[in-house]
Amino acid sequence: MKTTTITCIQCGLTREVRPDSAKRGQKYCSLKCANTLANNPGWNGGRTISHGGYVQIAGEKHGSLEHQAIAARALGRPLPPGAEVHHLDEDKTNNSHSSLVICESREYHLLLHKRQRVIAMGGDPGLDKICSTCQALKSKADFYNNRTAHDGLTADCKECCRSRMARKRSAAKLAPLRIVEL
Repeated sequence: MKTTTITCIQCGLTREVRPDSAKRGQKYCSLKCANTLANNPGWNGGRTISHGGYVQIAGEKHGSLEHQAIAARALGRPLPPGAEVHHLDEDKTNNSHSSLVICESREYHLLLHKRQRVIAMGGDPGLDKICSTCQALKSKADFYNNRTAHDGLTADCKECCRSRMARKRSAAKLAPLRIVEL
């Protein structure tokens, strides 16, 4: 049988192949060389975007997130249990050192997001808060005290709390009376 010699572009070995294989453009000596990630046309250095919008990297751990790996490298050790990495610019694909903050817990991470939303609306996080119902930026004086909340205030402003209670009272008045026989 007639053969043609090709040189593998991955490992440099020469190999005898059938002429039709060479004509089709066979460039590799084996499937192992052909299936190397760097030979895949979709390969971009092992970086992909996850379903959550974060950059995933191929490496030691399958599907590790790039921002967490960068933060761990900056610390010089793995992130502590419960630690989260916050993107200051809220761009999940911007993993520059100046954009990342290591948060000790999820609660602290969420607090940073709340403070950033207040600032984005033109408020001062120390004086203002966003109502969870009407989404308006209001002074913290416009919220009732709530000892169990992390910031000591209700999630809804006084106005939204009053209207919710008024709706509950009117619904209770409209509810039919139930007669219970003894």
